[in-house]
Amino acid sequence: MAGSAGKRHDSRGLSSILGGAAVDSGADEPPRLARITHATLYEKVYDELRNALMSGRFLPGETLTIRGVAEALGTSVMPVREALRRLAAERAVQFHADRSIRIPLLDEQSFEELLEMRYLLEGRAVAAAARRMTRSEWEEANALNQAYVDAAGEATPAERLLANRHFHFTIYQAARAPLLLSLIEMMWLQSGPYLMAPMGWRAARNQGNSYFASGVTRHAELLDALDKGDAAAAAAAVQADIRDAAQTYRAVLEAREAEHGSERS
Repeated sequence: MAGSAGKRHDSRGLSSILGGAAVDSGADEPPRLARITHATLYEKVYDELRNALMSGRFLPGETLTIRGVAEALGTSVMPVREALRRLAAERAVQFHADRSIRIPLLDEQSFEELLEMRYLLEGRAVAAAARRMTRSEWEEANALNQAYVDAAGEATPAERLLANRHFHFTIYQAARAPLLLSLIEMMWLQSGPYLMAPMGWRAARNQGNSYFASGVTRHAELLDALDKGDAAAAAAAVQADIRDAAQTYRAVLEAREAEHGSERS
């Protein structure tokens, strides 16, 4: 990376780093979709739904209706239907014969394929970013990650997931590969619903979240590799980050299945 000066600690808070972006805190079941009041409804509806999916605000297998989404957003059904059809084409939602829309439930083979694609695409993106990232872009990513670390005891899981997404995509954008970036976004649309599920399950049982702890380590490794312009190390760090998150999800699934099995017996 050009201009590899010493790292700076950014002391700004999480909300300041994220530019006041609204997230679902999970407290008292606040609205998960922001009401839309301006003109370009279709794009705004699509962007809001897309952000909600990528941020884990909907869970795997959850069922939606066009009318229900339109009421939550404060719009008519037409832009919602168009946005959902676009998301269905991107494999982020599924339409069913009863006119409901479901967040896909991935079987083991589909989950493994999704992981493989993320390893490939995100590894390629950070390798390119290691060669092309400017100093200011590195500092922006570092500031986002520092906010992610500093907010450990204060931020909600949804806020930390949002900080994590901003951190990753700041780096992916530095790859300067628009087609690659769009493919990564499609993978995050499909994996986003699987990010919040482990945290909700653990939080309900007052358990810690190992995903965040491992994320701090992997992000530090990624930033160090980018700072040195080491494409191979950057790819290894982001792939390890993806693998750690997948292992956390699998562990929670196994624990949930064991818990339900003991309840039935």
